[in-house]
Amino acid sequence: MKLRQIFASFLVFATTLPAASLLGGCTEPLVEAGTPVLTLDVRSEETYTVGEDVIQINLTGSDPGGLPLTFEVADKPERATFQTFSNAAVFTWDPIASDATGEGSRRLVFSAKNSVGKVAERVVHVRILSGNGQPRFVSSQSELYDPRGGQPLRLEVRVRDDDSNQVTITMPAASAPQGASFEQVEAFEGVFSWLPSPAQLQQRAHTVTFVAEDFVHEPVEFVVTIIVQRSGQSPGTPSDDRCEVEGPIVHTALRTQRGVGDYLIEADIAGGSTRFSEVMLYWTLDDPFSESADFESRLMTLEGKVARASIANPLPTSGDSPVISYTICAVEAEPTSEDEAVVCAPPYTYWRFAAYSPDDSGCVDDGVDLGSVAQAAPMVREDYSDHRLCRSADKHHSVEVGEGEVLEVVVAHSPGTDLELSFVEGSATFERAGCDGLAVAILDTPGTYVVRARGDEAAYHIGAYSLEQTTCPDAAYEPNDAAAMATLLTETFVGLSELAICEADDVDLYAVELFAGDDLEVLAAFAHAEGDIDLTLYAPEQSTSATLGEDGVASAWSSDDDEVLSYTAAASGFHYLRVESVDGPNAYDLAVERICNDVDTFAGNHSLSEAAALELDLSEVDLQICNDLEDWFAIEVEAGQSVLGQMVVNRGSAQDVLLDVFNEGGGRVAVGEASIRSVDFDFVADETGTYYLAISAEAPVEYDLDMFAF
Repeated sequence: MKLRQIFASFLVFATTLPAASLLGGCTEPLVEAGTPVLTLDVRSEETYTVGEDVIQINLTGSDPGGLPLTFEVADKPERATFQTFSNAAVFTWDPIASDATGEGSRRLVFSAKNSVGKVAERVVHVRILSGNGQPRFVSSQSELYDPRGGQPLRLEVRVRDDDSNQVTITMPAASAPQGASFEQVEAFEGVFSWLPSPAQLQQRAHTVTFVAEDFVHEPVEFVVTIIVQRSGQSPGTPSDDRCEVEGPIVHTALRTQRGVGDYLIEADIAGGSTRFSEVMLYWTLDDPFSESADFESRLMTLEGKVARASIANPLPTSGDSPVISYTICAVEAEPTSEDEAVVCAPPYTYWRFAAYSPDDSGCVDDGVDLGSVAQAAPMVREDYSDHRLCRSADKHHSVEVGEGEVLEVVVAHSPGTDLELSFVEGSATFERAGCDGLAVAILDTPGTYVVRARGDEAAYHIGAYSLEQTTCPDAAYEPNDAAAMATLLTETFVGLSELAICEADDVDLYAVELFAGDDLEVLAAFAHAEGDIDLTLYAPEQSTSATLGEDGVASAWSSDDDEVLSYTAAASGFHYLRVESVDGPNAYDLAVERICNDVDTFAGNHSLSEAAALELDLSEVDLQICNDLEDWFAIEVEAGQSVLGQMVVNRGSAQDVLLDVFNEGGGRVAVGEASIRSVDFDFVADETGTYYLAISAEAPVEYDLDMFAF
């Protein structure tokens, strides 16, 4: 018989066999007609580790007859959650040590049942490993800090340890920013607090290290990166900065999401891990431009030049649709300057998308009807208003331009979003002259202007800002009308000329760092007949008062030409000088001199002959060095003893410090090694005798000194 005939005979024979006989080798049973289809996003066998993995299984279902479905999980584990929708469900379980299965596994049975009782089941065999029992930090690895509010950054540092009743959490002082504090408040939780100084606000990225120890395993370190948001940068006016499409971070924004899984973000990072030490994803469900926005973060994996991380799905209920705003920041491994330490994209706005329940299919706007020119909402002046629109409903915004007035209309939105902007009244056009995601129009002709916004699932901010037709003489220092934006004066003597209070309600704020006992001398030169310039000085804890113009620790409010202010600092820290004019605009020159006096416990130990005697195994705090003086200390060491010391710099820079240790003969036995906040040294004494520690600095420094012998 020919091959074709044999094959034809087999087909005839096969059609007479029961279906089960043909499929006897399959592991899945036949799907009965009318039975729902149930799909899981995991395999039938999965392995997880306690403390490292959160089990999340996403279910999706459909019914061939379009019947409604209900989802279930049999014998749901304790602490597990199971959230259901009309055609989907999410199972989440964070197992603990007692849930470990060893070599075995736990059988999870998921089902979808339609309204006539037909059921589809899927089984997942979950093996749960016990892990290594070490403490594990479960807090965010990075935080965004917005200085506009002038409030301290507060972080809750949490640790998980499944086989301990308590874990000791510490923050080594030398590994934290100056001025930071940490307190353990619970068995597995501590609170970190830090109000950055004006000098620290100039630095984009800061790190702090926490250590967790259960006294069974090796201590675990956890490094948190803090990124300072630039005041006015997001949103702001486009400048010559690189756009995200021209810079190192390139990303295609997410559009509307309706699923049950987390939202995967991918970005191409030019230079990859050879250029950047880490890449962070930040997102918020709040208004991202608000100083009180609460951002979450996640460290992105960096494979080659591709960074990946997921935004947690908020799983909104039906009818609820939050807008998720996010940004991506990369930290330079070896920045050439502090300004280039961090690159964020998009640079002037945020990527934004709408998240829906899987049960919803329509579009939700902000509920404000601005569908016609007659319904146009007046633009907020000198601020933004937040909006969201759907394809079926345009939104209109109006603004009046007065005689001699120039306005800048700015619209911030997600780069690449489906948003069309046009003027339906008034002759003007939008330009995207900086980065896509920020549209700007200049209105310089008196009249009424109406902007129409049109798009689908588009979220945006819109506002109108006044532009001065004359330039203020001290525009280079603006904005500096709040403590968080104060002009930083770093030199011992600073002279500034051609400054001005440009408007009646304008103020200028300057920040200068003083140590306790330092003298400050200030001269503001001006002509009283042209406007009364007044000075007020505020202590470090009065930054809010400096912004609001309340009483300070010293003032100069005479009714003559020029103002002179003198003050001796009662405490160390940044002091704020407020300059204002009660009679309207006026120009002035400013001279500020800081006189370092070195009034610590050992004042006068500025030479070898005046060296202050110290005992070993000590800790001295709040010591000072002026840049024209040295600190000398003498210690008695026995032959063979090892001495280990650390100088923790609390104010000033460790990089400015020179530290040497000499023996009685003048031979150098150790040189200090400077790190971010400390200078470390160690030596072994060759012979019994007196050893001298000499410390100098290029600029004033306040420090703690620890020395131990063993």
